[in-house]
Amino acid sequence: MQTDRDPTAALTRLECGILAAILLMTVAVVIHVGNGAIGAPAGMVLGALDISGHAVIIDDLYGHADPAEPGRMGSVSFSIRLFPGDMGAVDMGQAAVGFATKAEEWSLTRDGPTPPAWKVIERANVPLFHPADDDDLLEPGEVFVLLATPGRSLGSGETFTVTVAPPGGIAASAVRTVPSRVTGVMELA
Repeated sequence: MQTDRDPTAALTRLECGILAAILLMTVAVVIHVGNGAIGAPAGMVLGALDISGHAVIIDDLYGHADPAEPGRMGSVSFSIRLFPGDMGAVDMGQAAVGFATKAEEWSLTRDGPTPPAWKVIERANVPLFHPADDDDLLEPGEVFVLLATPGRSLGSGETFTVTVAPPGGIAASAVRTVPSRVTGVMELA
């Protein structure tokens, strides 16, 4: 049996394979576009945010000693930012901030003169060298530092939870324990 070894006579096996791969990829793209996948993004996380609003992330918690009661923690500062990829804004003027221990729970008042209260103590922008605006909207690239003061000072070893709930959004919380030695400012890892 004689085989034709002339490369110009017909398609080689490599050329057939390349054409088959191109054809399969074209069919996959047509099916993908036909199902509407190029429209709005989708997914479990994005779907949860569409239903409930925006999400924030709590970072960098620091405990502050109570000047009236040495050896006890009187307030907590922490930073909040939007969930990565969130392109909306959270109106922090409408956000709910809570503070709880195992025995007590407080709903903190914004800019209240006496505890339990919370306030924005710093506004920053990421990347650096871009000034953050002075409004109450937490926008993409912005970081707010909040100071939360519970209804009483906390003793060493006491566990607490700080919660921030954006309006119509997903509440974020952080659980920490007061260090055994309370000093001026303590990182709460």
